[in-house]
Amino acid sequence: YQPFTVLLSSFFWSKSIQKTFKNKIVLKPIRANGWKWIVLTTVPELLKERKKYYGLEELYIVQQFKDFSAWYPWICTGNHDIMLMFAGKNIIEITLRTPKKWDFRSNIWSGGTQKNLKKNQIPKDLSSLSKKIYKDLDLDGIDIFSMDFAYCKKDKQRYLLEINSSPGTRYYQEHK
Repeated sequence: YQPFTVLLSSFFWSKSIQKTFKNKIVLKPIRANGWKWIVLTTVPELLKERKKYYGLEELYIVQQFKDFSAWYPWICTGNHDIMLMFAGKNIIEITLRTPKKWDFRSNIWSGGTQKNLKKNQIPKDLSSLSKKIYKDLDLDGIDIFSMDFAYCKKDKQRYLLEINSSPGTRYYQEHK
């Protein structure tokens, strides 16, 4: 469901994994941090910065960068993704997240904006994809979580960016 993704330790350890990545890659911390330390880089650049991550390799993932700027042209332009927040099996909130100009990180902590959507504003296949992921990953029994999705026009495919067990809410934006 995701763009090609590995632990940073696997990335550093395996030359064959390094060769699998093409062009740009994204380095993300595993634990929530509001996307503050997400880095867009390349394989050679990350290998050059390796010393910076000694002892932290299990705390980061490396993910193939995808261009998600072609989704929802009737709602917004530029990069954007959609967060579906769940209470059990039920979608309780749908949030369109748009990064600030010239950025790819969409969380409000990194300067992005968010807008609540109604269920009829999202493509039907997104709802069915989230149900399939819910079933395939056996998420039954998890109370509150979110799934973040984006669409890559080049690949003609929707991708799951992450499942978050402690998703952000509208509180910060509405009350800042």
